[in-house]
Amino acid sequence: MANPQQVKMIREGIDVWCKYINDNPGITIDLRKSDLNGINFSNAYLLKIDLSESKIRESNLESANLKSASLSSSDLTGTNLSKANLSYSRLIFTNLSNADLSNANLRSTFATNAILNKANLSRANLSNACLNKSDLIETIMKEADLREAELENANLMGSNLTDAYLRAAKLKNVNLINAIIINADVSEADLNDANLSNANLSNANFCKADLNSANLSNANLSNADFSGADLRIANLSNANLSNADFSGADLRYTDLKGAELNGTNLKNAKLAGIQNLHFKKTNLNLRKANFANANLSRFDLSNLDFFQSNFNQAKLSEANLSGSNIEEADFSWANLNCVDIRDANFKNAIFYHTDLSKAKIKICGNILSEKSFEYCILKGINLSGADLKKVSFYEADLSYANLSNTDLRESDLRGANLRKANLKNADLRNTTLNDETDLRGVNLRGANLTQVNLKNPSVKLKFKILIKSFLSS
Repeated sequence: MANPQQVKMIREGIDVWCKYINDNPGITIDLRKSDLNGINFSNAYLLKIDLSESKIRESNLESANLKSASLSSSDLTGTNLSKANLSYSRLIFTNLSNADLSNANLRSTFATNAILNKANLSRANLSNACLNKSDLIETIMKEADLREAELENANLMGSNLTDAYLRAAKLKNVNLINAIIINADVSEADLNDANLSNANLSNANFCKADLNSANLSNANLSNADFSGADLRIANLSNANLSNADFSGADLRYTDLKGAELNGTNLKNAKLAGIQNLHFKKTNLNLRKANFANANLSRFDLSNLDFFQSNFNQAKLSEANLSGSNIEEADFSWANLNCVDIRDANFKNAIFYHTDLSKAKIKICGNILSEKSFEYCILKGINLSGADLKKVSFYEADLSYANLSNTDLRESDLRGANLRKANLKNADLRNTTLNDETDLRGVNLRGANLTQVNLKNPSVKLKFKILIKSFLSS
């Protein structure tokens, strides 16, 4: 319990209190559980004082020095602590609702389970402070310094963190629903499992932040920087990502249902297993994006720039890529059933082990890489008139394909299935075949077969028989 005489002295004002301390050097100060409501101790020197479990409501402690003080379980509701020094103090379970802590120094303060609802922490220094499990509902924290602060499992619903510094802060499982985080620096912060639904993050910096499994549904991320951030399994449904930078970000298995992606930068982003993606195409940057394993079936991906993007094992059945730039993109093992890639630029694109038999495709000019169609299923495909010079169809299925008038010079048809393919008037000069090349029923009328490279004696015999049959028919 508090010393009654000391309580009486401190309530009489700062001058009386200072005289009492000076007249009694070395005296033990005990003000625990004191009733000090309404006290005026602005500019007071209260270093290391123990005011735990005290009532200090509606008091004035402006610019007071409370460094290393203990205020745990005290009630400071509505108290003025602006410019006060509370660094290294203990504020466990302290009630600071509606308190004014603007410009206060709370560096390295230990304030777990504290209540700071509707408090004013504008421009306060909370760097390295511990506020785990604290309530900061609708708290004003504009320009506050929270670098490397701990706020795990804290409730900051509706708080205002405009221009705040949260670099490398620990915010795991924090509640930031409806929070305002405009222009804040949250780079390298840990927001694993955080709830930022309906929050305003516009122009904020989340570079290299950890947002794994975070909820950002209906949030405003416009013009924000999420470059290099980890957003795996995050919920971005109905979020506004307009002009946001996600270059190099990890968005694997993220839910983007209804998200606004106008002008979003996804360059070098990892998008494997992404869910419910819908593109609005204005200024969208998808160059070098990683869509490996992503489900993009029936998506409208037309007229987009996918230069060097990775679609390895992606599901693109019935997707529309017409008019898009897929130059040097990798579609290995992708599901391209009924995909539309007409008028697309797929110069040097890779289609290793893909099924393009039902694809809508049109090839103009020599734009394919040498290994574009290795192991591909191209059954019944129409490539009539295409420039396929030096393209490898190694072990590809080209049965029933229309390859009439194609330029296949120096192409690799080893092991290819050309059964009943139409190669009428095709240019096959220096094309390579082997014994596994299936030429049964192929149409070679008018084809240029000069210097066809036949790898072994059996294929030479088979080819001669085939040519002879055409000449005699």
